[in-house]
Amino acid sequence: MVGGGGLERVARLGAGHPHRRRSRGPTQGDSTTHRAGRAGDFRFPLERSRSSMKAPTLSTPAPTIMSDLPAKLEAAVAAGQILGQSRANILSLLAATTNPVYHAAVAELVEGGHWTELDDRFFRTLAFGTGGLRGRTVGKVVTQAEQGGGGPGGRPEHPCVGTNAMNFFNISRAVRGMVATLRTMLVAAGGEGRRPRLVFAHDTRHFSREFAEFCARTVVDLGGDAFLFEAERSTPEMSFAIRHLRADGGAVLTASHNPSHDNGFKAYFNDGAQLISPYAEQVIAAVNALASAAFVPVPAAPRAPTALFG
Repeated sequence: MVGGGGLERVARLGAGHPHRRRSRGPTQGDSTTHRAGRAGDFRFPLERSRSSMKAPTLSTPAPTIMSDLPAKLEAAVAAGQILGQSRANILSLLAATTNPVYHAAVAELVEGGHWTELDDRFFRTLAFGTGGLRGRTVGKVVTQAEQGGGGPGGRPEHPCVGTNAMNFFNISRAVRGMVATLRTMLVAAGGEGRRPRLVFAHDTRHFSREFAEFCARTVVDLGGDAFLFEAERSTPEMSFAIRHLRADGGAVLTASHNPSHDNGFKAYFNDGAQLISPYAEQVIAAVNALASAAFVPVPAAPRAPTALFG
């Protein structure tokens, strides 16, 4: 299951048109129905599986912010140890998530007096630019909460916690901003009622597969169609897939030549090229306007399955 919409395998690229079992390509007047997402609660995924593709569930009640955290942060601001904006971003993020890893990681950093690390992670909300997003997935200081049981290649189990890091919080903003922009463009082009279609690929960097699965799941939760490569692929293959599948856009989870602790979200338009004006400005504005990862998925019935292809 992906976001309640299921998983569907389609033909390999070049071996028959992969839309045979799905709706036809994006044309004006396409009448495929969709339901728009609504504001509400968002839950960060905790699973690590590359293949389960299950929607995240958290039955544990939302953890409360440690009672003395606001006071400790205020004291750190007064002492010049962290910025006031960092304090605001920490409290805002913790108030918006039920993920215990986020709360535990911040508590560890505060108790350990890692103020520089907290400033690095929270002095801003990672901004979406013409190339998309890029930031650290592994902090300079890795907390025990983030390390967990560890992951492939010696990485932590969970990505870096922070508003200025590449994690599920910021990737959610990027995907939702893209979907909202593409939906607006479809309506303007006469395609009202058709679900936005996005393709996702990834490289072999830390968390790339988890991030790509999460992107696909978020699109499905928002009432769109998502296509996901079954394993790591190069950027040109993703570019070709957007055009071959007649999708509206997509993204590659990669940070190219940057350090191994970084990862990125590179956004592409329906021509298979990276976003450029005037579309880039529209997506940038939509993403950067989202300060929270909170939303309620559309009901399960209207959702299409995520298409896994090779």
